[in-house]
Amino acid sequence: MKVRNGFVSNSSASSFVVLTTKANHDRVMEKLDDYHKAVVNAVSSEVRAFFMDMVVSETSMNQGGDCWEWVDIDFDGEIPKDEYGDDLYKDEAFDEYVKQLEENPEEVFTKRTEVG
Repeated sequence: MKVRNGFVSNSSASSFVVLTTKANHDRVMEKLDDYHKAVVNAVSSEVRAFFMDMVVSETSMNQGGDCWEWVDIDFDGEIPKDEYGDDLYKDEAFDEYVKQLEENPEEVFTKRTEVG
């Protein structure tokens, strides 16, 4: 079994868990557009951990394939385009969220993990 940090396409098991403070989550969410917010909200929930208000984001796909394939988002607008003019994938939107969370590394307690 291999454990990888970051997203890996078509791995046999694909998942991630990101745990951050609610304050850090809220700071980042204020900066995101509605599509990015919809992606993050689809996989996130508020929890109480380590005596703090936290937000955990997670999903998994155990039978192979893309862990984002089965994630439904509540979004009716136009999907933003990537640098090539294609629709922005959910994982790319989530990557931007994580990148901004990591601007405060002391508030991100768990990062994404891929097993394949």
